[in-house]
Amino acid sequence: MTFQWGGIHSTPLLHGDRLYLQLLNRNGAKVVALDKTNAKEVWKIDRESDGTGEGREVYASPTIGQNGKDEYLIIHGNDYATGHRLKDGSEIWRVGDLNDKRRHNEQFRFVTSPTATPELIVVPSCKNGPIVGIKPDATGLVAPGSNAELWRYKHTPDVCCPLIVDGLVYLCDDGNLTCLDAKTGKENYVNERTHAGIHRGSPVFADGKIYLTAQDGTVTVVKAGPKFELLATNKLPDHINATPVIADGRIYLRGWDTLYAIGK
Repeated sequence: MTFQWGGIHSTPLLHGDRLYLQLLNRNGAKVVALDKTNAKEVWKIDRESDGTGEGREVYASPTIGQNGKDEYLIIHGNDYATGHRLKDGSEIWRVGDLNDKRRHNEQFRFVTSPTATPELIVVPSCKNGPIVGIKPDATGLVAPGSNAELWRYKHTPDVCCPLIVDGLVYLCDDGNLTCLDAKTGKENYVNERTHAGIHRGSPVFADGKIYLTAQDGTVTVVKAGPKFELLATNKLPDHINATPVIADGRIYLRGWDTLYAIGK
């Protein structure tokens, strides 16, 4: 059997009256806004980067940031994260120095996406690169030492998106959980062992608990807070790559074979 990569894996973003797409790959780099009712193009921009190699193949997805009353689009890939005005796609800010130019990694391909709140945007990278906390009102180039940069941590999750809850940032790697202070990036705990296995779904929060989903169907439950406390480990008879969804008192888990709804 021959395995082949399946091309673009970035999820479109439906927000307001528009559908936003980031099309970042070896054939070019575009960001597009479409009218959600008729798919007509509202605007399209070239998303510039000096990135090369495998880093041009991007699996991250766009998200929405907020600076006071103004919302904007966050695009992640090809060595940078960028903020763009919703009206025309023009660039507001750019987070640099994710892929160190002094020892440029040609395989620096982004999979995980940024996480944004009104107080903080957490920008991950990949391949043991940095993860950066920036102010939502950032402008221009955001580099180490910039006023808009709150902190820069030494190690990023490669696939799982960061989770921000109650002033804490949770980072899930394969079988490990790290908790940082959202304002300073200071470690509360580092690489606490959860479940030894591949994790592709991102951590989620509900009812004072953090839920971590492993590919082998194991769901680990950790108490939210600055001190690590493992509450439970549950195993489903399926493989799971998707991030859980929580709604109306239920946890929905999409496995390879089955969709699970778990509640009281």
